[in-house]
Amino acid sequence: MKPSAALLLGALFATAASAQTAQSVGLYNTGALVNGITNPYTITGASVAGTFGLYEPLAGVYPLNGAWLANTPDVQWLAFYSGNSAPGATAAVPSLSGATYNVGLTFNVTGISYQAVAFDIAAAVDNNLVLRLNGAPLTNLGSPAADGDRNYNNLSHYRFQVRGTNLQAGSNTLDFAVTNISGPAGLYVQYSNFAVIPEPSTYALIFGIGTLGLAFLRRRCRR
Repeated sequence: MKPSAALLLGALFATAASAQTAQSVGLYNTGALVNGITNPYTITGASVAGTFGLYEPLAGVYPLNGAWLANTPDVQWLAFYSGNSAPGATAAVPSLSGATYNVGLTFNVTGISYQAVAFDIAAAVDNNLVLRLNGAPLTNLGSPAADGDRNYNNLSHYRFQVRGTNLQAGSNTLDFAVTNISGPAGLYVQYSNFAVIPEPSTYALIFGIGTLGLAFLRRRCRR
């Protein structure tokens, strides 16, 4: 069976596409652990004094008993606690009211053309979120709840797009500033549509190789 031109061009594009994934550069959904043991998200500051940490609240315990968006196998909530130790497995998420908590995630695009990187971010949060990339605020394409609450029950409220023009070579930092109104505070982040888009020079190379391949196929078909 002779290979078709479409199959040849498809293989060429697949070869040119990057094998990079969101996780390969360090973009982990909340609840995902690096090497199964490390949470890549860290608290980098808060508007109130004290010691704060992040932990995964237990499913079935408030507010993960119908208030917050349900966990999935790929994405889980990170909840905030104050003090030196996280609540026990059966404890409810503690109250962390009236403050902004900053959560950082660093990822690294070394070795790939950062200008060609693209990915989307969807988040649920209790209660409000400002997202910054390398210190610059990202435009929220979602629709936050009008009363400043109820941003924790689906992924339509906070949605962002990151394109290569927002990135820098090497290390990049996402800063999630979570402002809590009252009650518990939590963050749920999902990355999607990660891609490294070939640059025009790459397309030109693919086109040139594809043209040669088509000519080769025509010659074989004439035999």
